[in-house]
Amino acid sequence: MRFPLTRYNALNQDGKDQYLRVMQYILYGSIILYLGRDLFVPLSFAALISFILYPICIWLERKGIGRATAIFIGLLLLLLLTSIIALLLANQVSLFLREWPTLQLKVRQLVADLTQALVSSFSITEAQQNKWTLEFGGKVVDFIVQGVPTFLNASAYSAVLLIIIPVFTALILYSRNRLIEIVFQ
Repeated sequence: MRFPLTRYNALNQDGKDQYLRVMQYILYGSIILYLGRDLFVPLSFAALISFILYPICIWLERKGIGRATAIFIGLLLLLLLTSIIALLLANQVSLFLREWPTLQLKVRQLVADLTQALVSSFSITEAQQNKWTLEFGGKVVDFIVQGVPTFLNASAYSAVLLIIIPVFTALILYSRNRLIEIVFQ
């Protein structure tokens, strides 16, 4: 025998339906974000950069420069700032490389002292230490060799992002009026 739904059961059923609908939206949204991450990540970086460059572009446009030229100048300034930071980083790496021979001598002395300490304290022979070092070195080389494809993939992805993000930024800045209309609708 089937009983009619009371008012409480109807409200409870609507709550369950609403809960399932929200969970379904979360699931579908997560799937879309996961599958579209290759598009959404550079697009979000481009949106962030366009928010930063927007005041500069507006200021240049008020000075009488065209929109496309203002966007180009803004991106050029951003490229200049990024280049300066990269040059500072390269300078620091070169300073580190100049200090490398001194560090290398100190590390070799540390290893020699550690070897002597292991021999005297734990009676571990140098031959056994060399065997462990070779085994460890082999594992490190295997790890590096396995990581090379991942490194190349990440490098290629980064190179593509360096091209796509400025293009997306320019497109966002150029068509900002249309995008604002779309958001308001």
